[in-house]
Order: sequence, then C-alpha cells, then structure tokens
Amino acid sequence: MKPIAEWKETDVERLITDEAEENLNLEFKRAGALENMSNSTLAEKVKTDVSKDVSSFANSAGGIIIYGIEEEEQPPHKAKALSPIDPAKCSKERFEQVINSRIQPRIQGLRIYPVALDRSGPGKVSYLVNIPQSFTAHQAYDKKYYKRFNFESVPMEDYEIRQAMNRQTRPRYHVQLHANPIGQDRLFVAGNVENFSVMVGHDVATVLLVPQELSSGRGWRTELIDGITFVVVLDNLRLVPLLSPFARTEVIFDTAVRIPDPIPSQTFPAIVRVFDQFGQAHEAQFRISLVSTPRGQIVEERQESRDHSP
Repeated sequence: MKPIAEWKETDVERLITDEAEENLNLEFKRAGALENMSNSTLAEKVKTDVSKDVSSFANSAGGIIIYGIEEEEQPPHKAKALSPIDPAKCSKERFEQVINSRIQPRIQGLRIYPVALDRSGPGKVSYLVNIPQSFTAHQAYDKKYYKRFNFESVPMEDYEIRQAMNRQTRPRYHVQLHANPIGQDRLFVAGNVENFSVMVGHDVATVLLVPQELSSGRGWRTELIDGITFVVVLDNLRLVPLLSPFARTEVIFDTAVRIPDPIPSQTFPAIVRVFDQFGQAHEAQFRISLVSTPRGQIVEERQESRDHSP
C-alpha cells in the first residue's frame, strides 16, 4: 500500500470497490461526523465524538480514520460509498484545532491529509487522519479515556489506563525541521526537539546529516547510508542539560546547505539523530524540496524512536 500522504481520490474509491472492512486500525466516518460542527445544536456532540474516536486510536494500536466514507450499518462495517465533506463546513484547520484542543495531552505525530473528491463531489474532500500509537494515555473531552474495541470507542478500565501510561520507560522525542531559502544558492536548515513523554530527557543533543554534495564545508565525518554519502554536521550542535516532560527546545541546531547547479534531484534527504542519557534515542528522516517553488518545503517525514544505544 502506498503511503497515506500520497493517496488520491482513486485510492479512497478503491476501499469501496474492494469492500474494505473496519478493524482495530481502520474506521470510516460519514460527512456528517464533521459537517455537523456547523450545526449549533449538534456541534458540541460532534466535537466530543471526534475526541473520543481519535484518542481511542492513540490509546490502542494507532491507525487511520477516514472521514468521508459511508459504511454499512452491520459489522464488519464495509466501506459502502463516498460521503464528500464540504470544507466550508469543516476545514482542515478547524478539524486540527478541535483535535488538539479537546484531547489531553496532545497526540504527537498525528497527521490529517485532505483528499480532493473532484469526480464524486467537486470542491469537496475526504480527510484521512493518521494516528500513531501513543506512549501515554489520552483523555477525551468528556474526561474519559477510550480504546478501540469491536469497531467502537469504548471506555478504558483503570488498569488499561495505567498500562497505557506506563508503556514508556524512556523519553520519547519528535523533531521539527525547517528549511528556508537564503538567496539563490543556499538553504538555512534549523530544527527543534520536543519531548512528548512523561519522562525527563538528560543531556539531550542532536546531529544533522546532509548529503556531502550539499555540505557547506562544515562537518565532522562522513557516513554512507543507502548509497548516499552524508556529512555529519556537528559544529552547531547545542546541548540541552534537561528536557522536561512535554517540553520543546528552542532551536537546537542550525546550519546552511548549498544548492548545486544543476541540482541533482528535486528533493534531498536530511537525517536528524537525537541523543540523551540512554544513547541514541530517536532518528527523524526528511526529504526537502530543492525546486524554486516552494524551495525548502518538507515533502516527506519519518520519525523513529530508539529504545537502545547503537
């Protein structure tokens, strides 16, 4: 299956053609599950239901909720038809705001991908919500904790909440990367690290790896990865003595990369490694656009936590 970030209308339609079934990691929602946010009578219930459904995936094994598909009423709730969503009634930005404001703590790594349904509903969309399994328990807006069970979001038992909160034994990190043009021949690359766990990170440090051909001449050593020679950039490394739970650093690294002429490809890879008291704790991989518009845009991202030292 192709990455969900690359899905088009045909991929959503294929779920219906294939009679895809809901399961622990997949759920379908009709348009009304979001459009009714614009109904003053139903808005609060709709927003609370969103918080239940989304948090239940994070509290379980993670998965995907597809808003914009009508499912059959009887189990196993097969995908039945497209149910296009009017973004004027629920935009991606409003949807994100509801999720972030009504689930505590915020779910790190959650992504919403709008898919234009040009054939079945011109001007309308389907929202694909990719929810990672979390390393703690998340509370819905009604002050309860939910899990996925038999195609539903059901309240968790006390022991299940405790188990979810104790999944982690080490800090968990998420890297944010930014790349902005400097003139015509360079990109300024900077990043932050966020600790989204209840654990404290000590002596948190980062390194940035960029392809050697893009290096501005600064770097400590080279490393061959998947046939590409990377330069390990260390000269701007900043050490954070203590990264508190659910805290985000100021800019933890920054450097400039040069843009070759001609460019070798439209994008280039960048890797960020995060180290703490346990050794290498996290690795984030990105692909960054080199084309003129929009130069510096992050076009692909993958985050991977490490539970052991290399």
